[in-house]
Amino acid sequence: MEHSLSSLSLKEKPNALASSIVNNYETETGGRGFLPQENITLLKSVLKEGRLEEAVAIIKEKIEDMDKALLNIAITGESGTGKSTFINAFRGTSHEGDDAANTGVVETTTEIIPYEHPKFPNVKLWDLPGIGTPNFQPKLYLEQVNFNSYDFFFIVSSTRFRDNDANLAQEIRKMGKKFYFVRTKIDSDLDNERKAKPRSFKEENVLQQIQENCLQNLRKVGIEDPQVFLISNFELASFDFPKLQDILVEELPAHKRHVFLLSLPNISEAAINQKKAALQDKIWLKALKSGLRSTVPFVGIIKEDSIAKLQKTLKNYQSLFGVDDASLRKIAQKSNRSLEDLKKLIKSPDLLTVKKDESLSEKLVKYAEVVFSIYNIQLHFLNTVADDAKILLSKIWEPPAKERSTDGSLLTKDTLTWIQSALEEGRLGEVASRIQETLEASENIPLNIAVTGESGSGKSTFINDSASTGVVETTKEATPYKHPKYPNVNFWDLPGIGIPDFHPETYLNKVNIDQYDFFIIFSASRFTVNHVKLVQEIRKMKKKFYFVRSMVDKDLENERKAKPSTFSQEKVLQIIRDYCLKYFNDECMSEAPVFLVSNFDLSVYDFPKLEETLIKDLPACKRHAFLLALPDVSKAVIDRKKAALRERIWLQALKTGALATIPVAGFFLNDLVTLNNHLKHYRKVFGMDDESLLQVARRLGRPVEEIKVPLKSLDLEALIKEESTIELLLKLVEGFCSANGIILSAGFHFGKTYYTQLLFLNTVADDAKILLQKNLALEFGNYIPGSCLLGV
Repeated sequence: MEHSLSSLSLKEKPNALASSIVNNYETETGGRGFLPQENITLLKSVLKEGRLEEAVAIIKEKIEDMDKALLNIAITGESGTGKSTFINAFRGTSHEGDDAANTGVVETTTEIIPYEHPKFPNVKLWDLPGIGTPNFQPKLYLEQVNFNSYDFFFIVSSTRFRDNDANLAQEIRKMGKKFYFVRTKIDSDLDNERKAKPRSFKEENVLQQIQENCLQNLRKVGIEDPQVFLISNFELASFDFPKLQDILVEELPAHKRHVFLLSLPNISEAAINQKKAALQDKIWLKALKSGLRSTVPFVGIIKEDSIAKLQKTLKNYQSLFGVDDASLRKIAQKSNRSLEDLKKLIKSPDLLTVKKDESLSEKLVKYAEVVFSIYNIQLHFLNTVADDAKILLSKIWEPPAKERSTDGSLLTKDTLTWIQSALEEGRLGEVASRIQETLEASENIPLNIAVTGESGSGKSTFINDSASTGVVETTKEATPYKHPKYPNVNFWDLPGIGIPDFHPETYLNKVNIDQYDFFIIFSASRFTVNHVKLVQEIRKMKKKFYFVRSMVDKDLENERKAKPSTFSQEKVLQIIRDYCLKYFNDECMSEAPVFLVSNFDLSVYDFPKLEETLIKDLPACKRHAFLLALPDVSKAVIDRKKAALRERIWLQALKTGALATIPVAGFFLNDLVTLNNHLKHYRKVFGMDDESLLQVARRLGRPVEEIKVPLKSLDLEALIKEESTIELLLKLVEGFCSANGIILSAGFHFGKTYYTQLLFLNTVADDAKILLQKNLALEFGNYIPGSCLLGV
């Protein structure tokens, strides 16, 4: 017959309470308890027999085992494989710290060096001498490094595992020790492969190739069923480190498992949750021990020694999860935020903060009334601190909505959603890697635009002034014209299609259809059956096409001269458009879009609409290159370019934030070099570089210095070269942020370097608009910007 605790006698309550706790051990520890089953069984047996003192002794022993457990981890491998870097990453220490393992481009480990964990001195990582010598003797090596001292071995390689690695592993196995093969520098391999093969690069394929290569080499030298873990020392949360961590937790003895988990850096929410579970285990044991010793129920009074213990417990949890003041100061420096702003994100600093008319004991009693006991207060503290660690892992790098808004020229909605999800889960390394892929793809990806149509339709003029033009057919073969500023963007002037025996299939094979991203099909008057045949073949090959009715300005001028009293530009344009659409409808191509353009002024008529359509239809990675390649034909185009570049700045800032490499404050010399390169790039994009300004001056017949007078971006370039640059830039950035409502110490902090990029971008874009203003045209003459697609 069951009884509630309240119906039992004072003497019976401890036994019933203890038995209940043991029976619910799985629930109390979230299903992740670390006590061996034999210990749980023993406790149940002892409690049933009423041997409470013996139960207390068992629990005390287990707690002491956890507290005193020593964990010695050996790291070995050939020199230059990243062993020392791995040790620093595992311990969560900077490579430049006083207690960091030596790293470098030459062998830095020549003797056995122990590195204590900064928060857990019982945990030591041993940097062993390299094994890459021709006469390597594994048995002798293990004797020299005092083999029996270590709990397990990491055998590290940054390329492929060799005979020495395998021979060492076999000798370790003979001696009954665990070993794990770790393949480092995966991030470098991916980066190299991405640069070498930008078109065909796929991260999953590269990782699979590396994994298979490692396994194949180990099998060749006699290792059966090898396990290889691919990791990046700079992004432990990515690749196979979480899997390695899970295997170690499973294979370590229970008492060592606890200290191993607590020693791990907060690389992911999963790691934080495992730490939390390990600490719940300890809380449960302490609660059970205390419950067995005491027969006095909780009566709403908390003694001074209990308060001191709770304060110590909270500080311990904050230190373990990296949300103590010392850790927060480091994060504040890395993220360029104030300590106060970080504390606003988390809750644990307020757990023991009392109001004016409230004592700490009274506050703890209120906690206890909610959570029932001193030890459940500890659980409450633990949950709060663990949640704080997760916030610092993700939310600290999450930008506010204003900075997060983008033009969509680089990222798809799916990618943005993925980044948001990854940030919330703390997978910062993966975020940085995905952003790096996106940025590099936007720089390297080719864009090939085919321009075709009948001879004399103005297709060559539309491309650029350098393409051969004339009253007879001048294009005999597919001719590429590289964009002068973006060599990955090619406009292909294809031979004319206006011949009687035109065969579209032969034509498309001749011009190599597969290499083009889309087709622009020109006509200067009406579209013909050849246009229709060509489109039907392009459609079969699943390529995009756009009809462009060119020389609309000539049609309008002719109509204006012929009918001066009744002329209406809108009506003439509508007549031309309706005629084209009717023809396509008759030929069963009602979906075909038609754009009316002037080859000599791309800012008018339908060119902006064509531009919007292409931006929408192109893949995100190619959209960015297309936007930047457009000539500055209007303020709208300039604003689109500006938005695209702002998105790029945002991505670079987010990547840097995810890797925690934003400078602490102000600027350094290398920042100024980077900023100068960005400014030069922006000037080139918007045609504000010296060469472009010289072309404008020549077209206008004015001195180039006169053109430069109203342009402010030139002053920025001069500023970077001055000795007082740092102080002046900081003032400019603070003024810019203030004017734009940006609070440098709040929300996601891109760093002053990145807000400076935004300042540069806005200034150069405004300069580009100045050259478009009517008063400039009136003062200097009739200058029509962007008279061709390449702008040259």
